[in-house]
Amino acid sequence: TAPLGNKHRFFFDRELVVADAMAYGGGYWADTYAPTTNNLLYTDEGSQLSQRRIVDVTGGDFTGQRPEAIALAVEGSNNLIVPALGKALALGFAPVAVAAGDVVGDRREELLALGEAGQVSVCHVAEDRCDRYSFAPGTTGIDVTGADLDGDGRDEAVFHLELSSGFVLL
Repeated sequence: TAPLGNKHRFFFDRELVVADAMAYGGGYWADTYAPTTNNLLYTDEGSQLSQRRIVDVTGGDFTGQRPEAIALAVEGSNNLIVPALGKALALGFAPVAVAAGDVVGDRREELLALGEAGQVSVCHVAEDRCDRYSFAPGTTGIDVTGADLDGDGRDEAVFHLELSSGFVLL
């Protein structure tokens, strides 16, 4: 049932991505781990390096082919970086949160980005294109995720926002 539906693969694939909060070895890393019976095993094949602090990280099926890719939002950058695909998608704002979700129903996940001033981008990675939207002035972006909330097979973008009036929306 929604929001997990038959797309939920986390406990089947069992991969984790952990992003550094502090620099290590000349930069900030997003490292991949695979669980063993009682532990997590570091796997460097999915590790990605950024010279700037990683603000948020997500992973998804952006091209319709496995393996899935990691996408990074880095401090001070107006781009979303998908290192394994050699892509930097221009947003026009610095994101505070990123997520993945198939919001158009094409069986490829889009990258969802949220800016601090309520800017939104829905990026179609395979097409190197981002659609841009904005919430009303005075909106503060906090977090974003994608999930099939109504069970129709398409993900909805879910935003965590704070309004200038003090109300918090989800």
